[in-house]
Amino acid sequence: MKNRKRILLGLGILAAVLIAAGALSAVLGKGFSPFSLFAAQQPAEIAGTLPVIDPIAEMSRAAEKTAAPTTAPTTTAPGTEARTTEAPATKAPTTDALTTEAPTTEITTTEAPETEETTAEPATEEPVTEPPVTEPPATEPPVTQSPLTEPPATEPPATEPPATEPPATEPPVTEPPSTEPPATEPPATEPPETEPPATEPPATEPPETEPEAPAVPDSLQVHLTASGYTAEQLVGTQLLVVKGLQKPRCLVYAFEKVGGKWQEKPLGAMTEIPGIMGRDGMALHTPENAKFTPIGYFGLGPAYGEAASEDTALEYYQIQSEDYWVIDPDSKYYNQLYKTHYGDKDWKYAEEMIALLQYYALCIFVQKNINPIVYNEGSAIFVHIDRLDNSTSGCIGVERWVMEALFRWLRADASPHILLYPGE
Repeated sequence: MKNRKRILLGLGILAAVLIAAGALSAVLGKGFSPFSLFAAQQPAEIAGTLPVIDPIAEMSRAAEKTAAPTTAPTTTAPGTEARTTEAPATKAPTTDALTTEAPTTEITTTEAPETEETTAEPATEEPVTEPPVTEPPATEPPVTQSPLTEPPATEPPATEPPATEPPATEPPVTEPPSTEPPATEPPATEPPETEPPATEPPATEPPETEPEAPAVPDSLQVHLTASGYTAEQLVGTQLLVVKGLQKPRCLVYAFEKVGGKWQEKPLGAMTEIPGIMGRDGMALHTPENAKFTPIGYFGLGPAYGEAASEDTALEYYQIQSEDYWVIDPDSKYYNQLYKTHYGDKDWKYAEEMIALLQYYALCIFVQKNINPIVYNEGSAIFVHIDRLDNSTSGCIGVERWVMEALFRWLRADASPHILLYPGE
């Protein structure tokens, strides 16, 4: 299909060139007809001799004859009519006919070199004497058609331009680069990722150190240093401190451990509460019948009282008429609560608790000399109500409102303890 298109294109171009040449010659007045090329290729046979053509002379004569009106039919009629009009011109003297036809052949040879081969051959083949110049041209158009078919052999170069057309489709190859810029956009968003870390340095760290308070406040550390104890030795989260003054006076303080740190606990809006102790002062060894308040660190509880129940979280017992606290070192019930219904009374003397309710109506046991109980090392040490006495037999006495505050504050699950030491 491509070859056929190329051949048709070549024929069209050739026909256009011939028509344009004829039109140009008509305008210039030279009387040129494309069909004269084929007419000029017919053999000139006059008197059996071949004419000798002087190209320069013939060109001048042709120019004179083309000026005649006989050339007009070449532009309006086909090539066959052009030959019929030229035939009468050949009936003039043979020399003129020969000379007039020859120039036409030379002109055509110069314009279309491809037809020279066909004109050279008929010149040698047919006799010169035969005049029927008019007949052969009418029947010989097929001879002129063959040259028209030959040019396609030379025309393929005209079809070469399409070979340059494919590069016109190559530019789209440059389109992908236009899509590459978006690939550079993500890096533009990366810098913001590094900005938050710049603001992250915890500005909140200093506040974490601000609320920090010493694990042991100075108010407690003073007592620990004076008593010879350390914070690591403290048990539980509630602590009652008794500092002995000039006998039998003392001061009472309360502390509570919250969030791993000890802090002072006011009782009745007071952090330092006056009290009384044993008339003989404080001592490490407290034998029975001596009036010493023991020195040391002891547990607190249970609680005892006159009422059936009290507002306290401590272990609580109501004092009954049969309750006695044995203070006889020789009894197996030494430093314990004995009830008469036990039926095994082996002690010689004990404290009848219900008879001492003026002191024991609200009281808390100080766990001195228990687990194990040591013979004659002291018994019945309590924190109880002070009845405005000058001293005790070894207990700690405070006002009733202080005892009520201690009942409300102390809890069995906080493992409350008491620290007693002489301050002066």
